Amino acid sequence: MKKWISIALAALLVLALSVSAGAEVKEYIIATSLATGDTLPRAYDWFAEELKNRSGGTLVGTCYHDCQLGAQGDYITSLQLDSIQVAESSASLLGNIDSKFMIFDIPYVCSSIEDC
Repeated sequence: MKKWISIALAALLVLALSVSAGAEVKEYIIATSLATGDTLPRAYDWFAEELKNRSGGTLVGTCYHDCQLGAQGDYITSLQLDSIQVAESSASLLGNIDSKFMIFDIPYVCSSIEDC
């Protein structure tokens, strides 16, 4: 799971760095249902700060923690409507969109955390 989050954040950072310096400011809305002090929201806060710093201020991330923008199910719809650009979701919710995601919801697929 950590690997996928890292890959997603790195991909978004690469996208952010590809924007030209003279462009308008683009805001990325980042949503999470987790509490503000938890690990993932802290990573999103760090990412938003890095996004702003590395893009020279042309890209800004605004984080909304603690279900401020709704529940995880609401995030899927908001992502499809481009109301938010980054969100966390459980594999079971993503399985409703495409059955290929259901592979991540099978219990005991990995024998240890290291194997996953």
